[in-house]
Amino acid sequence: MAKKDLQGRKISDIVEMSRFWDAEDLLRNFDEEMSNIEQGRGHMIWDFEEHRVTSWAGPLPMTPRFELSETDAEFKLRVFLPEVVRENIRVSVGRNGVQLFACSSDQVCRPHFLEVESKGVLDRDSAKTKMVGNTLEIKVAKAKKTRPKAKRA
Repeated sequence: MAKKDLQGRKISDIVEMSRFWDAEDLLRNFDEEMSNIEQGRGHMIWDFEEHRVTSWAGPLPMTPRFELSETDAEFKLRVFLPEVVRENIRVSVGRNGVQLFACSSDQVCRPHFLEVESKGVLDRDSAKTKMVGNTLEIKVAKAKKTRPKAKRA
């Protein structure tokens, strides 16, 4: 059922009509709605008169493929970012993990977002990044554990 056919109707009328919808119509609408979500329009907010409330029509961020290897001494993260150039990547290293936001270099700007926590405390000053092809490598040393020394009396 097209949106134009449903405009101006009450929800109770739409529910009553839905009893007579056939499976082919529902699947056809499903394909159209999935296409809308893929193009970034599915997350927009609409009011009761079918007017768009949100103004941003870009795609939602997706989680890129990644590999994590963590030892007691080092935190390594490899993130696969197709069609992303280094200038469009923002990495934030905190004490407990790494956060990454990247945007593809095409006109649509497909955003990628990743947040990975570490099992230990990271040394933020030791973070190093390197782009190899479509893969971003992030290496961060772990902070050395220091034990407070007891004062002798």
